[in-house]
Amino acid sequence: MMDDKTIRLGLSYDQGKAALLAQPKKFDIWAEGYSATGEGGKACHFGSAYGKDFKEACITFFSTGSRPGWFNPDRMTHWGCRLFDNEQDARRSFG
Repeated sequence: MMDDKTIRLGLSYDQGKAALLAQPKKFDIWAEGYSATGEGGKACHFGSAYGKDFKEACITFFSTGSRPGWFNPDRMTHWGCRLFDNEQDARRSFG
């Protein structure tokens, strides 16, 4: 017997919600700006990638690039610059 929380596919509401949350999500990947040894740069947008979370999306994105060694998944940085999923947060440091 189906109740009001049963989805037509035969999944309960909680099972359906969990299945939707497990789907990869698209994330934008931004790096903060920097200032070092007289040089500097503003925040930049690398691109977009899919993952279950932002870290997985970054791992996917940088593993297919030309410089995967510049990405540090433990610190979530690229060439020492922190990574963000939006422009506003990336521009907080050094524009």
